[in-house]
Amino acid sequence: MSFDPIARWFGPLERLAFGDGMQRAREAATRLALDDGAPVRRALVVGDGDGRGALALAQAWPEAELHLVDASGEFLARAEARLSGQGLRAHYAQLELPEAALPPGPFDLIATHFFLDCFEGEFLARVVASLSSVAAPDARWIVSDFHVPEGGWPRLRARAWLGVLYPFFRVTARLQAERLEDPAGPLRAGGWQVAGPCVDERLWRSSLWRRQSADAESSDRNASSADR
Repeated sequence: MSFDPIARWFGPLERLAFGDGMQRAREAATRLALDDGAPVRRALVVGDGDGRGALALAQAWPEAELHLVDASGEFLARAEARLSGQGLRAHYAQLELPEAALPPGPFDLIATHFFLDCFEGEFLARVVASLSSVAAPDARWIVSDFHVPEGGWPRLRARAWLGVLYPFFRVTARLQAERLEDPAGPLRAGGWQVAGPCVDERLWRSSLWRRQSADAESSDRNASSADR
């Protein structure tokens, strides 16, 4: 998967189709982590495109060390240009998940904006497992992805948009997924739990996840055993 062929046009196309909606989703996810109160020292930002999500992180935690990872060299170049001159400690790596080795952790924050919705099935589970492997024991994970509302006109509108977007990106960017899959299942299976309410707006959802401690997992298993 690589967005190199359309990286130049991705930002203008995004704004033409959705205005500033997707950027609001990135910033909403960042605010969820900021309101959570824990400091960010090292953040792994994956599949962020031209760096707008990373810039929101940098503005929230200017002292943090940022590691940007993307399969598209063109996107990484645009992200580096966006973040240059900000006085940041930023590193860039072109690699493709889930096969490639990530920068060494631990990272106390992982950010995936409109990235997990590029995968489904086994690939999605492997991507989540790969990112989890470099997360600190008390790490947080912010996610903004496309989302299908419960019902009514918003649901029909979302399904119509996704019916256009997935075939388009499968052709132009060799997208792995054919359809939208909720990442909540693989995240929970990987030891993550959602922290607080999500922010839903039209076609997308922003959420904060926290790594579940071993003690909490043990308590959950004991409670489950007691229920049986």
